[in-house]
Amino acid sequence: VNSDYTKEHLSEFYDNKIDIVYPCCINENNDLQYSKNNTQFVMIARIFKPNESSNNKYIDVAIKEFNKFKELNLIIIGSVKDVNYYNELNKQCSENIKILIDISDEEKNKIIQKSKYYISLTGINDNSNYNYEHFGISYIEGLNYNCYPICFYKGYPSLHINKTFYGTTIRNSNELNIILNDIIKNNDKYCNKSINLYDFSHNNYIDTLNKIID
Repeated sequence: VNSDYTKEHLSEFYDNKIDIVYPCCINENNDLQYSKNNTQFVMIARIFKPNESSNNKYIDVAIKEFNKFKELNLIIIGSVKDVNYYNELNKQCSENIKILIDISDEEKNKIIQKSKYYISLTGINDNSNYNYEHFGISYIEGLNYNCYPICFYKGYPSLHINKTFYGTTIRNSNELNIILNDIIKNNDKYCNKSINLYDFSHNNYIDTLNKIID
């Protein structure tokens, strides 16, 4: 399976040994420091209307909360799966919120490098393990550029945040509102740092597969 969270979930149904093989998301651990915009958040998500059978990203929840904080800037990066929903979201955005679609990896990486915060709300209005984030490649991309993560408290990103003691988990939109307000008042306490991401490297991917095969 692709994460500790998926293993924990499947262990309820399977008695057999379950191995974790993390996806290869980075080439090498990134120890560089980046010049950050202290008010900039990035959210990376496929753009589609939430439904009961999907990994719902709840971009609408993020937009609703950031509309209340014009001092903060939110950049949403994604591919459009539902044009009508994309148009709906665009109409809801204040000037401090931008939705960028189908941009290049180079453009995406430049935005992540500049963003102080990475945000994921996958599953925030759901109540099923199926809907939560079982891994989250964009979460690892954010960490690779030293973004401070803010994520829903269920799913793999929250497990990783608790493991590394880096980031904040939230249970609902009210807690998101509270932390955004605190960031405006106490931005300096949310420090960007580099953490060990070897688990998600190509070398670890190959090593893990070899151990399983042996």
